Amino acid sequence: MKRLPFYTLMLLCWLAGPAAAAEVAGLYETEVPVVDQQSEARQQAMRAGLAEVLVRATGYSATAQDPALADLLDNASRYVQQYRYRTVPATATAPAGVALWMSFDANTIGQALRERGQPVWGSARPLLLVWLAVESGAERRLVSAAEGAGLQGLEAAARRRGLPLRLPLLDLEDQTRITAADIWGGFQQPVMAASARYQPQAVLSGRLHHDRQGLWHARWTLRVGEEAMHWDNSGATPDEVMAAGVEASADALAMRFAQVVDLYGGSAVTLRVADVATLADYARLLSYLSALNGVTVVQVAEVEAQTVVCRLTLEGTPAAVTRTIGLGSTLAVAGPASVSPEGLPAELHYRLLP
Repeated sequence: MKRLPFYTLMLLCWLAGPAAAAEVAGLYETEVPVVDQQSEARQQAMRAGLAEVLVRATGYSATAQDPALADLLDNASRYVQQYRYRTVPATATAPAGVALWMSFDANTIGQALRERGQPVWGSARPLLLVWLAVESGAERRLVSAAEGAGLQGLEAAARRRGLPLRLPLLDLEDQTRITAADIWGGFQQPVMAASARYQPQAVLSGRLHHDRQGLWHARWTLRVGEEAMHWDNSGATPDEVMAAGVEASADALAMRFAQVVDLYGGSAVTLRVADVATLADYARLLSYLSALNGVTVVQVAEVEAQTVVCRLTLEGTPAAVTRTIGLGSTLAVAGPASVSPEGLPAELHYRLLP
């Protein structure tokens, strides 16, 4: 298998302050413009809407072109739970129109993807912090969150892919830590030092400029933990180039966090969780574990003092679940995992955060 948007979908974190991975709402909702409210236009819109949802659900931009999913797209209306039409007001660049809003059945689609060996990316997704330096004439400057109107390419691509995105404030604290020259030169230390206050799970830095023919070019670096990847892209407009940067980042993050599930195999892992002090803590822990992407069964094996031991039955691998836990702010690693004689994780040690 080859691997390389409704308005409530995105959690665009434009405000300052600490941030953990976002629980992204509206992953299975979308809105598509239609020429009229007749059946033919509605069916076409439902197919287009499902194609967008499948990209979001798997995390991969090429998903909608996968032949293994052609039958889902051919029967898109079967997966629609709700739909309604909305009048779209005129703007400075477009006349008024009509759009079809749709909500698709997440459980049925998830099951269909698993049956076809496709990855499924849950709603807990890594926060992507974007540092962007733009060259205009002889000036190079950093782009801030306050420039909302000039960031449609970033915003639209993040919304389309279900990726939580943040831009820096570029306040005095940021300005003392990083400059456009740092981004332009690809210097990692100031980028990561300036990023720490935002607590992102991934950091995308890019430098954007145009040539004498008016074509725009970008050089991107995506950092996830200790890993880094680099690529270039070009386009006719800044929006096009910025969107491509976010799209490539979403593909790379999905490769790390989306899970391909073995419906007939699966695995299990034991979690030992400390600092579970009250009944409310206990309930919150079980609710959280039960909702984790890739977890099918949660069994409490032991309760002692302020520690709860749970055995999780998984659709995927323990490594995939630990990556998902690492995205959130409910559990923190409390020590090294114990391993089985075969070298596999036998027990993972966490503590419940307040």
